[in-house]
Formats: sequence, structure tokens, C-alpha cells
Amino acid sequence: AALLPPTTSCRPAVLQTGRQEATLTTCKQNTSRQVLSLLPVYLLQLCYGMNSGFPAILTPQLAEPCSEFGISTDQESWIVSLDNLLAPLICIASGFLQQKFGPLRILMFSCIPYTVGWVTAALATDASHLYISRIFVGISHAILSTTVYTIEISSKELRGSF
Repeated sequence: AALLPPTTSCRPAVLQTGRQEATLTTCKQNTSRQVLSLLPVYLLQLCYGMNSGFPAILTPQLAEPCSEFGISTDQESWIVSLDNLLAPLICIASGFLQQKFGPLRILMFSCIPYTVGWVTAALATDASHLYISRIFVGISHAILSTTVYTIEISSKELRGSF
């Protein structure tokens, strides 16, 4: 029994023939649990990706004369770049917040600015609403990009693969 690896490890080791199948099943179960646990992180990354591409579709439409409200070239550049304005400061604050409240709670909190950003963009009636939307999305992405939740959830053998 001393030669058997711990149940959280998926490294091949010297195993008795009868126990090999059980250990491989346990490794597959642990891997699938880790992947399912990381699914919310990847869904939030998908949300950021969609919101990053949103200005590429939105700004040309707002520049047309028949749009709901018009924007200038200067406003267009602000809409495209505002999500990165606060990112350095929020990234620094995120590390302290994760240390105080835990990575999972901060990860769950990052859903709030995303939601506020998308709702604000959906209800926008002028360029200032889009500015606010982009700032909220930037805050959420800065929190998400510094999360250590992935490292805490993953086993040592799988850390590099996520």
C-alpha cells in the first residue's frame, strides 16, 4: 500500500494489477471534476472576449447617419480603449482582495461588473453610457485576469494544461 500514489495524483506508479483500473478511474474522475470546477472561469473569459469584440461591431454602426445616436471619431476611440484604462490599478487591488476574501468569492464578484456593463451597453442612449459600460467590463476583466483560483483548484500534474 505504501507504493500506491495518493488518489489526487495521476502519475503512473508501480501498481498491483487489480488496483490499476481503480486508480485510472479515480484519476479520470479527479480530472473531470477539476475541468468542471474551472468552467465558470472560462465562461467569464468568453464573456470578456465577446465584450472585447463588441466595439468592432458597434462603432461602425453608430458612425452611420441612421443610428440611434451618433458618435464622433474621438468618442469612438474612447469607447474602444476605455476598458483598459483602470486595468493596472484593479489588477493590483485584485491581488489584495483575493488574499482577504479568497479567489472564489472575488471570481463570483467579477460577474457583477460584467452584468452591469452589458446592461448599460444594452440600454445606452448616448456615448457616455457606452463609456460607463466599457469601464465596468474593464474592472471585471482585470479582476478575472489576476485570479489564482485556477491554481488552487488544479492538481500539480494538471496545472500547466489549463
